[in-house]
Amino acid sequence: MKFNNKLLINFISLIIGLTFIFSAYSKLIDTKLFAETIYNYGFENLGFLAPIIIIFELVIGLQLLFFVNVKQSLLISIFTFIIFTAIFSYGYFVNNIESCGCFGNFYSKILDTPLVLYLKNTILTILSFIAYKYYKQPPENKNKELIQFVITVIIVFASFFTGFTYKSSPINQSSNSNSFINKSTKEVGLQRFYNFNKDSTYIAYIFSYTCPHCLNTVSNVNLFKEYGYVDNVIYLPVGGGKAKIDFDNNFKIIGPRINGASAGISRISGTYPTILFIKNNSITFVNEGFISPPLLFYRYNNVFEN
Repeated sequence: MKFNNKLLINFISLIIGLTFIFSAYSKLIDTKLFAETIYNYGFENLGFLAPIIIIFELVIGLQLLFFVNVKQSLLISIFTFIIFTAIFSYGYFVNNIESCGCFGNFYSKILDTPLVLYLKNTILTILSFIAYKYYKQPPENKNKELIQFVITVIIVFASFFTGFTYKSSPINQSSNSNSFINKSTKEVGLQRFYNFNKDSTYIAYIFSYTCPHCLNTVSNVNLFKEYGYVDNVIYLPVGGGKAKIDFDNNFKIIGPRINGASAGISRISGTYPTILFIKNNSITFVNEGFISPPLLFYRYNNVFEN
């Protein structure tokens, strides 16, 4: 079959467009996590680019989906895949980053690996080049203005939602009316990260290496273990790379830390920090946001009364 077959070239363009759209959507639902990925690559001041990159991918994807400015979009996609691959290679070989964040948390154990990324981007680059070379621009679509309007509406809504998910988690007050309350560590998904003892009390501290509220909370969380308020503190971080190195250089923690499980941890809670108090393998109290030192905290909260 010849590559200049119109149906085949249109199909290739459609596949590339859908890949861009899916990539944008999977990151859009948690823009903050994608911004943290950019930080972990070593680009500490470029997290603000996360929403821009997502919208950029969405625009390219929608234009290919609706066959608008196809030739131009295919050319841009070639350079995009090459640049994204180069950036990942820098993070991978310089900062030991194995997560590209290409599809957010969607099947990250499979899709978010170096082998899959290199294979995927190589194939998509080749397909983009083939489609660009052989694509023939058809006569102007009579519905072009309507299509442009639909694309614009989608981009506006996506921009709003991207901005919403990019905002830092608010500092919430302690609350017993949380969905975690009275759930077991197995139900929540904590048991796969640590073997909790039924006869012990714990704090499971879910935090991000790039969250300032989390960093300000670390010393207070340490106090709960240091002064015997709980038997142990389990640190469950999201992120890695440069942010983890900075954390290790500036903070000392008291208790085990589970590294390399960002995707699974972020699925438990997307609010950072989240502090789960555990007794008898059951969550008895939840604190989202900054936590006070234990002396003040226990004056107002009966954490293990259940």
